[in-house]
Amino acid sequence: MARFLAVRCRDNFLREGLYDPTSWARLSDFVAVQLAPTPRSSSVFHTDVGESVPDPVKFLQENGGQFIVYSLDFDQRVLGLVKVKKGIDIRTAPFLYQAQRANAEGLLLLPFDVLPKVADALTGSQSTVKNIFLYNTGRCGSTLMCKAMDVINDMQTVSEPDVFQMIFEMQKAFDLIQEDSENFFHACLTFKQLLEHKEQIILKVLEKLDVDVTSDLVSSKITDIFGVDSQKGSAMQSERRTGDEVRSSWVGTWEKNLISTILEHFNGDVDVPDFVMPNTVMLN
Repeated sequence: MARFLAVRCRDNFLREGLYDPTSWARLSDFVAVQLAPTPRSSSVFHTDVGESVPDPVKFLQENGGQFIVYSLDFDQRVLGLVKVKKGIDIRTAPFLYQAQRANAEGLLLLPFDVLPKVADALTGSQSTVKNIFLYNTGRCGSTLMCKAMDVINDMQTVSEPDVFQMIFEMQKAFDLIQEDSENFFHACLTFKQLLEHKEQIILKVLEKLDVDVTSDLVSSKITDIFGVDSQKGSAMQSERRTGDEVRSSWVGTWEKNLISTILEHFNGDVDVPDFVMPNTVMLN
């Protein structure tokens, strides 16, 4: 049965330097909060904590706007949706799942077997919503891309809702791509194109995704995004500026080590890609 729990983030995620802030989202990131905790009650998976939700469809119809999907657990076969503390706008955070984790106060657990019923019931209310997924490699400008798209009035973007990362790791994701290839990879973008063409390439990608943008004001807002560190406030933020000191490059130790490893595999010579993904968006 579906359950709702009052939760908080585990202490280790709140102590700087004691965890990897980029670690994947897990439902075990939270502990249950109770007035009289027992030795077993801290786990969100124990059935003796939280409140039963006998009608998850009705619950989501009445409260769904307060919850965002966080993660899933294949062993427990549940999907977890998080409710954050009142007054917290997690959409402004560089990474959605980190903001969810740090500011969670409620967790809704939906067993896999009720998900088809929930999806069918909510289909009508979501009929005008078009979902677009941007899948990317690391350190490729995706956070910047997401922030640039978010200034468009008819779009609501979130950076790294981590549940989709987990789904893509599944073998099922591969099967879906084989069975329905037309619904994947409508537009591919390289970091070089994003770096060189900025707002023009954003608008080109939106055009490929059938998002109509006609206002010059929108283009101006996208341009402004490129003047802000899109990952500010996270462990991945640029170290280029420290106080009044400005370094010549935003690249830090993590990036340098990664780039060095890549160059070693290619004998230090990477001028052009060996292949280009189909539907890659290019501007000359």
